[in-house]
Amino acid sequence: MLRRRWILLWLALIVVGGTLAATLTYGLYLRSGFYATATSAALSEFFGLPAEVGSVVPLDLHSRLLRDVTVWLPNKREQVFYGQENIWQPKRGSEPPGYELRVQGGEFVIDSDKWGADDYRLVLESGLGHDFAALGLRRVELLDWDVIWRAGYFRLSTREANGTVILQEDGLGQASLVTRWLNEHNAGAPIHIYARFRPQQGVRIEQVTLDVPRISLQALGLEKMLGKQPAQGDFLGKASYREDDGSESVELSGLVDGVQLEDLSGLLPNGSLRGRVSVRIDEGLIRDGRLERLRFRGRIDDVELAPLARITGLPDAGGRATLFVHQGEIIGESISWLSLSGKIDSVSLESLGPLIGRGRITGSLRVEVPRLVVANDHIDSAELRIIAEPPAEGMGLISRELLSEITERLAGLTLPEFLPEDVEYAELGARVVIEGDTFRVLGTHGPRNTTLLTVRILGKEVGVLFQPARNYDLQPVLDWLGQQAEQVKPEQIRRWWESHVPTGLVLPP
Repeated sequence: MLRRRWILLWLALIVVGGTLAATLTYGLYLRSGFYATATSAALSEFFGLPAEVGSVVPLDLHSRLLRDVTVWLPNKREQVFYGQENIWQPKRGSEPPGYELRVQGGEFVIDSDKWGADDYRLVLESGLGHDFAALGLRRVELLDWDVIWRAGYFRLSTREANGTVILQEDGLGQASLVTRWLNEHNAGAPIHIYARFRPQQGVRIEQVTLDVPRISLQALGLEKMLGKQPAQGDFLGKASYREDDGSESVELSGLVDGVQLEDLSGLLPNGSLRGRVSVRIDEGLIRDGRLERLRFRGRIDDVELAPLARITGLPDAGGRATLFVHQGEIIGESISWLSLSGKIDSVSLESLGPLIGRGRITGSLRVEVPRLVVANDHIDSAELRIIAEPPAEGMGLISRELLSEITERLAGLTLPEFLPEDVEYAELGARVVIEGDTFRVLGTHGPRNTTLLTVRILGKEVGVLFQPARNYDLQPVLDWLGQQAEQVKPEQIRRWWESHVPTGLVLPP
């Protein structure tokens, strides 16, 4: 009897001991360098890229902790992925059953600038181009993660991001990250990043959207698209990146505040202009570095006209403009709709004198624009007030030679010989009203506001030019401006003025 009990005891010890030994041996194997090496080989085969695993710690029968996981480009030329702690475990409540991956501390890099196009596509397809539904992977949790993504015109880098990636059974992947860092700039408030992609049948990134608080415009990383890094300006709103049939597009909506016009030289034709822009973008689309569509409203302040004069070949008369855009829409290179008001001031009349005729005129020019509406590249309606102002010190003078040329050309009148060499103008201005294809020239002062020019002679003010009682065709003016906008010369302005200026101005009865 005793002997039988000893035999049963030894059998129990052998069974239990064997099971414990096998479990202990398996656990030691899981923690060994051999298992880490085998896991590295499995990851390399799965991703099609070199991979290394520092160590593996079993958490239970179905969960593993992989430390220091690194994935490289072929031949280990550049690091693509690094995860400090990576936990693979069953996802609770998943239906059908599945797994989730928790990555804490690490970095993911996609860099089309440093890599070739083949490497860029390889990383996308190796990292995202798998049937994750077949693997049972439902969710990826990211903690304290850095992302670097440079793709053509788009730049995105973050630090210390937290978020999740949800992988649906229909193949759609959705990522959501929260960070305070964007392209090495600390926003001081949460930045939300959303992405949609489809891994199967070739990776297709449907959209990456940034929802940012007020942040420096430099943080958007658009210098390659704009042609230079913006020196000033803030952005508040959303920016979305898409890849579609080999083209790249960026969509913008939000507030752009305090940006300098010269920083937008990559999007503006004919070089840069100087000025400050504060604009609300309702919809903006930039495709392959070219502005394709823009709906906006806002204001442009302190636009210097000297660069514009150089572009058009006109003399540099100085001047600054302020524009208020009530609603604008640009499609391609066409202005679909533009409604604005504004003003131009501090334009030197002395510099513009040669464009009008022989002689000189002193003072400055002010242009007020109560309204201007453009539809489909044509002026629909407008009202302009063009006013000459005497110098701050001294009188506003117009030479007899210039005044005689103007009155003869416009009114068919000959000035009397007794006029002095220089005539003081008391008031000089006109209202130009455009409606459709016609315009009228109206006075700004005098009886019934019909006078264009009043001069002061021997202490008396005398009106010498008055508004015409007819409408004029606008199209010849627009045609000429369109043809000569880039290479216009002062002498050409004079010839056009002589052949197209409205005639028949008369004195009132």
